[in-house]
Amino acid sequence: ARAGLWRIAWRDYQHHELLGSGAGSYEAYYLQHRTSGLQVKNAHNLYLETLAELGPVGLLLLVAGLVAPLVAGIRARSEPLVPVAFGAFAAYLLHVGADWDWQLTAVTLVALTCAVGMLRSAPSARFGIDFGGRGVRAGVLAVIALVAVCALVGLRGNAAASASQRAASEAHWSVAESEARTAVSWQPWSADARTELGQALL
Repeated sequence: ARAGLWRIAWRDYQHHELLGSGAGSYEAYYLQHRTSGLQVKNAHNLYLETLAELGPVGLLLLVAGLVAPLVAGIRARSEPLVPVAFGAFAAYLLHVGADWDWQLTAVTLVALTCAVGMLRSAPSARFGIDFGGRGVRAGVLAVIALVAVCALVGLRGNAAASASQRAASEAHWSVAESEARTAVSWQPWSADARTELGQALL
C-alpha cells in the first residue's frame, strides 16, 4: 500500500517539477489518481510529500532544517544525553519516511525537543550563535509556548471533531452538530470540522 502512495506522490512531483502542486494538495491529487478505494490524506512519506507539494526548493529547506540538529549532535556527541537525543531524532527522521508521524503532535514535539537539545549542546563557536544567551533562551521558550498553545487548540478541535464523528455513527445528530460546531469554533481553518458539521446538518 505504501508503494502505491509513494508512486502517486512521485507522479504528482513529475507534473509540477518546479514549484510543486501546493501545500496540502496531495490528498486531492491522490483521490484523482488512486487505483483502490483506500482513502488517505498523506503520502506516508514526509520527504516525497514535501517534494510533490512544495517542489525541490521546499524539500531542500526541509532537509536543511532537519540536518542542522544532526550536525549539532555529532559535534556535541561527548555531551551527556546528546547521543540519546541524536538516536531518538534520527529514528524520527527515518520513520517519517514511511509513515505520517509528523502529524502526531506528541511525537513531533518530542523530536523537536531532542533537536533543540542537540542545538543547545553544540559548541557556540561552531555555529556563530550563543545558544546559551538569555535572548536566545527567551526566544526558544517563547516558540515552545506558542507551539504548546497551538497544540492545545488543535487537540481541543480534534477531540470535538472525533466526538462529532462518534455521535454521527450512532445517529445522535444533535450531539454531532454541537460537537462539530465546537470543532469549527476551535479550528475555523479546518475543512474536516466543517465537513462533520455539514454531515450532521444533512
